[in-house]
Amino acid sequence: MTTPTLDIILPVWNNPTETRSCLVSLLPCIESGARLLLINNGCNRETELLLEEFSDPLGSQAVYMTMERNVGFVPAVNHGLRRSDAAWALVLRPSVVLHENCYNWLAHGSAAPEAGILTPFFPSLHHVPSGFERTPFAAVETNGISFDLLCLSRALREAIGTFDEMLDGGAWCLEDYRQRACTAGFRTCLVGSLSLSAGPLTLFGSEERRRSHSELSRNYCRQRWGLRHHVALYLPGSVDAAYPGLIAENALAAARRGHCVDIFLHRRQYREAQQSGLHQLHTDVRLHKLPLLAPRRSLTRRLAALATAHPELLVVRGVDGIPVPGYDDALPATVLADLGVHSTEA
Repeated sequence: MTTPTLDIILPVWNNPTETRSCLVSLLPCIESGARLLLINNGCNRETELLLEEFSDPLGSQAVYMTMERNVGFVPAVNHGLRRSDAAWALVLRPSVVLHENCYNWLAHGSAAPEAGILTPFFPSLHHVPSGFERTPFAAVETNGISFDLLCLSRALREAIGTFDEMLDGGAWCLEDYRQRACTAGFRTCLVGSLSLSAGPLTLFGSEERRRSHSELSRNYCRQRWGLRHHVALYLPGSVDAAYPGLIAENALAAARRGHCVDIFLHRRQYREAQQSGLHQLHTDVRLHKLPLLAPRRSLTRRLAALATAHPELLVVRGVDGIPVPGYDDALPATVLADLGVHSTEA
């Protein structure tokens, strides 16, 4: 397997102790051939000396860039992305420490079909499909990405450009970029087996200002990409075991558009779906096995729990004409297909 070229983009604003730990953890990657794009984002003199001391001995494997003032994390990242010409650009915060060389992880992730964005596992972001943890370098599509660490292909960067600096610099900025990537035909992939630790995020500005900016960013994304929905779909036991495969394409398309799809299956259907790999399509396409005894009672209980957690839950029929127990007003099966089509209706 050919090792892909890699630029590591690291914007730094003070915090020399955590920055030093991050830089030291990057040395195995740099020694393997990665280039470090180190951005002094208006640092104080102590941190500036640290960055100069670290980058000078690396010669051409380090590009040291200085901003006259702290322009913000996302503008600094964009500055690095515009400078990068490697096959992959790894963006991370200086609060992150890698516990291993990332090249094996990158080599396997970059082999995933149509991969444009790669992310390691973050417990706060990802629901891991059954069996995923037993395949060290498995790749499964996901929606969850974080500026703590993400990797962007050159093809993606050339196709859609950089992050929108007018957005919040966090979840909504990332969601907008992921949606743009999806629209351009690139996939976001969770790739297993990259060990790292991430320290707490330093927040700037007042809480009220951050909340207002986040609200504006959310409204913009909803207007541009539509609302994100949580969907529960039930397949009656009378349906052929192969039928889950027929709805998998629609469920995957909906998940790529930011929706979460829970599919409730009877035992036989569930077994066939797992054998077909449907449980590892996307971290937001989740298969649930109903018990052999009292499956309807179990379904009713689980749907009630989902509705409590997600008050705007959309309950959808797997097959039109066959009701969902306890939900006479369940939506038609075509709703799932509709969710996979980009809409700007908020």
